[in-house]
Amino acid sequence: MTTLFDELILAGDDDGDHHHDETDHDTHDDFPSYYPKLNALKSKPTALLSVICSYIIIREILRDHRTSGGASSGLRSKVIPRLLLAISISDIFFSLPYFLTTWMAPAELDYDSLWGNVGNQATCTLQATIFQFGVTSGPLFSTCLAVFSLLIVRYNWSSSQLARVEKWAHASIWVFAVGCAIFPIPLGLYNFAHDICWFAAAPLDCKDSRHYGDEATCDRGDNAWVYAITFHVFPSWSCWLASAIIMAMLYLHVRSLENRAHRWTSASASVNAVNAAAVAHSGESAAAAKAQTDRKKSKAVAERAILYISAFLLTNIGDFVTHTLLYAFHYENIWLDFVSFVLFPMQGFFTFIIFARKRKMKTPEGRFLRRL
Repeated sequence: MTTLFDELILAGDDDGDHHHDETDHDTHDDFPSYYPKLNALKSKPTALLSVICSYIIIREILRDHRTSGGASSGLRSKVIPRLLLAISISDIFFSLPYFLTTWMAPAELDYDSLWGNVGNQATCTLQATIFQFGVTSGPLFSTCLAVFSLLIVRYNWSSSQLARVEKWAHASIWVFAVGCAIFPIPLGLYNFAHDICWFAAAPLDCKDSRHYGDEATCDRGDNAWVYAITFHVFPSWSCWLASAIIMAMLYLHVRSLENRAHRWTSASASVNAVNAAAVAHSGESAAAAKAQTDRKKSKAVAERAILYISAFLLTNIGDFVTHTLLYAFHYENIWLDFVSFVLFPMQGFFTFIIFARKRKMKTPEGRFLRRL
């Protein structure tokens, strides 16, 4: 990840003429001696936990589908569970490469910052393809959940309205993610990038043609950083910002629901004190009670959506901050990157905590993990 974006620093400098030697990427004299092993192992526990949690969410939602009487009365009518299913599938693709880390890197690579590489170019490409699919689809589905929650809670969309949009949303995201994962393969853009295999030039210390022209020395992945910005940074950051805005809108809507509920309760108490019998049989009272029930349901949906969005924002904020510091200030800190890398694959874990919070788990593994 670090090497991939070093080229951005070159792009932002005035003269664009820098000596890009092996020391920049290989020796890492400022790294502790134990850092290569720590770098290879740092995300394995959190990534494995996230994969397990996402798998259990998938199992629970599919169990709900089977026990509800089939597609017509079960999963088909539940937009949010279906989006959670898609998010969990994406998270497995996203988190699994963070568990594999340097294992998939070609064994012949010899960088001082690399440890545990026992793979080859094929395994490296496989890891990068899986990761690119997950890192593309996950944020899009998380944002989709935020948008649909807003449509349900604030704009009162009906099931038929949601169904017409949802099928296109799912299809578009899956097709886009598959395309983004496959097209870099014939271009040789997938190579080892310090932490995992992804968009990167090979060798790591090579000169790309965008900055060095005819002096370019990259064997594979020339200008890979351009593709990374186009197909990861822009889409992911757009999803992050959109989700943050929608979460704020949902929060303000919940506040307005609470205020209306408080006013209704106060007004109802005053009327009941004057004429309890009349109110009990009035049509207006029944309508007000129904409105109050609807507000409670909307509030519950909004609060749950805010939590799911928070899980997405929290796990991505480290990546957002580290790359913002790199782009805007050319500042990089290995320990800030470390925290970001450990946190990045944990969305499945946080999503499971929210999913299981008030739920009676139906699968043995779900009940076991919740007890833990």
